[in-house]
Amino acid sequence: MANDIKYVLKQKVRIEYRGSSGYIFYLYIETLLFSLITVGLYLPVGANRLLRYLTQQTDIYMYDLVETSKESEES
Repeated sequence: MANDIKYVLKQKVRIEYRGSSGYIFYLYIETLLFSLITVGLYLPVGANRLLRYLTQQTDIYMYDLVETSKESEES
């Protein structure tokens, strides 16, 4: 298990977000209003839409620094 932790610590992670903060605000306001109108019944649907949008607009890139350093030594 200690080797797994060392391996994870030797990775580089880059997170890139391509979404619009205006659209997030729109989804939040829409969820709030529809939840008030439907007495909270819309809240799970709105939260799901917001979470889906955020995950679709986010990319996570992981680079393995261990293999990259070995390849540079071989060249």
